[in-house]
Amino acid sequence: DEKKFFIKTKFGSDLVISNHQNSINRDQFVNYYPFLPYQLELLREIIFYMIKNNVISRDISKGERSIINCFQKVLINFKDYDINCIVPFYMFYDAISDFIDYNHQYIFLILKDYTMLDEFDINILKVLFLIKYVPNMVGNMDTILSLIISNISLESNIINKIKNSLSKLINEGFVSRDGDKFYFLSKNERDINYKIIRSNVNSHDINNLLCREIFDEVIGIVKFKYQGKG
Repeated sequence: DEKKFFIKTKFGSDLVISNHQNSINRDQFVNYYPFLPYQLELLREIIFYMIKNNVISRDISKGERSIINCFQKVLINFKDYDINCIVPFYMFYDAISDFIDYNHQYIFLILKDYTMLDEFDINILKVLFLIKYVPNMVGNMDTILSLIISNISLESNIINKIKNSLSKLINEGFVSRDGDKFYFLSKNERDINYKIIRSNVNSHDINNLLCREIFDEVIGIVKFKYQGKG
């Protein structure tokens, strides 16, 4: 059955959480719906490493009730979704956003009036932010796909949509790329990255620098003097 295959292979079955390979069977899917079995443990790991990196307030970790509150907030926002949908992991960003530090929250605040990116683009950015500090989570296409999709029916052009969104996010300086891995950039990281991308180096300045390196520092000769006869 196509839907069974899709649930098993795309809804997080290849994610490594707490050093254990995640898996989803039929009974788990039914019992956890509209959530997925791995989401609770992944959220715990995300909060743990965000606290460790001073990204999120320690107030969020006070008691098991805080995790329950996150899931309740997500359920409220999820109530109008179709029955064929499951909770996409990016929805947990809004559940914890009040506890996030300014350096990271700033990015999503400016996106409210940012016309260059659409909702799908921003949701991908939320996914990359959520997994940014979790050591075992790699921001590649497979991970992004597992955490972004919500509909049990596979969207035929979802891969292309993700690729297009990542290209836009990179061009706008919100995401960096290293091979097949993609990384969320905080405000400070984005400012640095933006300056690098937008900086224009004058070719004359490059030539002067090369001349100084070659002649002044390597050879030690600034100019040659020709001595004629006599």
